[in-house]
Amino acid sequence: CAFPAFGISRNGASFLCMIEDGAQWSGITADISKRYTSYNTVYNTFTLIHGDPYDASDRDINAKYLFEEEIPEGKLRQRYRFLETDTVTGMALAYRGYLENGLLKEHAPVQENAPVNVELLGAVDKVQQRMGIPSTLPVAMTTYKQAKEILDRLTGDGFTGFSMSYTGWMNGGVNQKILNKVSLLPELGREAELTAFLSKAKAAGVDVYLDGLTSFARHSGLMEGFISVRDSAKYTTQENIELRDYSSIWYGPDDATDSYWLLKPAQMVTHAGVLSDAAAKYGAAGLAYRDVGSLLSADYDRKHLVTRVQSQALHEAIMRAARDRGQKVLTHKGYDFALALSDLTVDLDFDGGNYGIIDYYAPVYPMAIHGLRNYTGSSLNLAEDWETLLLQSAEAGAGLSFTFSAESAEALQGTFYSTYYGSDISLSWDRALRVWQSYQDSLGDLNRVLMTDFRREGALSVVSYENGAQVLVNWGYTDLEAEGVTVPARS
Repeated sequence: CAFPAFGISRNGASFLCMIEDGAQWSGITADISKRYTSYNTVYNTFTLIHGDPYDASDRDINAKYLFEEEIPEGKLRQRYRFLETDTVTGMALAYRGYLENGLLKEHAPVQENAPVNVELLGAVDKVQQRMGIPSTLPVAMTTYKQAKEILDRLTGDGFTGFSMSYTGWMNGGVNQKILNKVSLLPELGREAELTAFLSKAKAAGVDVYLDGLTSFARHSGLMEGFISVRDSAKYTTQENIELRDYSSIWYGPDDATDSYWLLKPAQMVTHAGVLSDAAAKYGAAGLAYRDVGSLLSADYDRKHLVTRVQSQALHEAIMRAARDRGQKVLTHKGYDFALALSDLTVDLDFDGGNYGIIDYYAPVYPMAIHGLRNYTGSSLNLAEDWETLLLQSAEAGAGLSFTFSAESAEALQGTFYSTYYGSDISLSWDRALRVWQSYQDSLGDLNRVLMTDFRREGALSVVSYENGAQVLVNWGYTDLEAEGVTVPARS
């Protein structure tokens, strides 16, 4: 459970439950009344004994399962707060008080203006002809030199207070090979060009986070120092964990893509150290972990069992080690423990998914952490709907994210990276800068201010801040009058 808290508000009262211990094994279930019971219900379940199916014999069609041999060590503990209010605001503020006195007691400095992160797309892999033989090779989308040019363009236009992350800058690109070492890509340029970009960013006061994948082995074999039998984590059946990307078309493993391997947690720690060393060598301000802090996995190897609780401790140790080195940390989506150790969290999920039963989403978690942490939603220019994501960001008091590539989106044709079509800088640059400037002018100075209230009146959301400011979000398709002003549709 990434954000281990849940509750119900009704008839002038509410309760809030915080899962203090055992969140690594828990999940939250909620349902409305009159489906199975006469009550609205919400509760969490703990899965302590994990099992996986295996084939005992080709002659036996019945499913067989192997389970963990012992119940893992640890505690299961929940803390309840009973509140004399039936508003989501009361629950959010109670949760914020809980976090301030615990997990976020010693929080990192929160920047003055709303955070903006610019992700640069380095290289992607694509099947190309080499001497008449189809080969998977890197294709440059943003070279080291072009990264510096984008930085110059932004600072030259007067934009400040933003950060940058560089994805796919080494080891084959976005579909990164195992991180036993860092190998720069000739397709992206020379080492001197990378260090020149990072030096220029440092001089301009722009933090650059170098992206890395530490928990997986993709396109990797003996030549890259990877041996699946030795380095892969195991299911409870003691089979090595081989994975495939998820298909949103048939809701299962995507057999059209190559499989990859989940690594043992000890490998993850080693690879995180390699990434940290590379960032120090090239002069980057920080590290952008694509998996640390957001993908918590166990290893059920009977000889070297690592539970999810132990895995979380390793994730925390990795982030603390980077911070002790003076390096900043960027995490994606993030569990609550990762939020506590991150300088910036991107891709924060504002709605948890499109469930047809939901009337509207209230920014409970953003209300709890706003003013305590820097966070953004996913990339605006990669979103299916810019407008909706922008409204969600404004309601949640979040910063903005953009993803740019210097090369045309035509270079992505024939690859599995259609999600990056919107990154083409020639197509999205002008609109992105207009949205960025408008958003900062309107909401930029609220990043350090605590939220005090949220209410929904039909299609209108009203978010109030400690300094008296209010943010009005019109989710409808007609103009609305509120608080003495006209709020345009979808604005």
